[in-house]
Amino acid sequence: MFVDADDELVTGALVPFLRAAHESQADVTISDFFLSDGDSMQLVPAVNSKETDFDESARTVLQQLTLARVGFGGKANIGLLGAPWAKIYRKEFLVRAFGRDEIFAPGVLRGQDVLFNTEVFGKAQAVHYFHQPSYVYSVNSDSASHRVAVDFIPRVITLTLAVESLIQRHGWAPLTPALAKMTVTLLEEAMQRHGKTLRMNDVRELLGCDILSRAVRRSRFRDFSVPGRVKLVAYRAGSVPTFALMKSLGFVRRAGR
Repeated sequence: MFVDADDELVTGALVPFLRAAHESQADVTISDFFLSDGDSMQLVPAVNSKETDFDESARTVLQQLTLARVGFGGKANIGLLGAPWAKIYRKEFLVRAFGRDEIFAPGVLRGQDVLFNTEVFGKAQAVHYFHQPSYVYSVNSDSASHRVAVDFIPRVITLTLAVESLIQRHGWAPLTPALAKMTVTLLEEAMQRHGKTLRMNDVRELLGCDILSRAVRRSRFRDFSVPGRVKLVAYRAGSVPTFALMKSLGFVRRAGR
């Protein structure tokens, strides 16, 4: 199991969670979890399915959930399946699947867990879903996942290239749209967390980056909400008027000049 430093386990939940993993003999066992902001807690189902056991036929959907939260039956999912927490991994499976000591890519500083779980769910023969919460995930605005990061954009590029390489290496072509959606979503976050004011030339240069422009072209409108489709149109256009529209809608920080 993996536990983040600022999170907690639900009191008394570890024994039944471990028992479920042992009895199912699954390579990965997933549990529900709580989102906590310090004042209240929200119960979050990890997977939008009533099923408890998944075999190789569900691999692609689990990987899509990991990359872009595209769930079973096309329904949206907020289960954060890419995170390593709220899961129990069979050690012998990890040794066999990765064949190396390091299971998290050291060169990927953003999204190591997403890269890791994309490979995990692509290789797992059996996944068990424990429909009870075992974990409390703390939503902290000061954490590394939320604060301003001047190197966020290159980290997004590194992650996208690593996942793209993984997909090509294993022939997981059906994941390409999910990767594109993930990249476009992270592109927006990169603009918001850039750490300095973005100017029009900055955005043009960013959208001109090969891996990011490729993701924008490959993204499917049906995978996005209505606001997401507006942003996708703006990204594809990449013009001054659409950049102004993005600013007015709050997608990009106010320009400094």
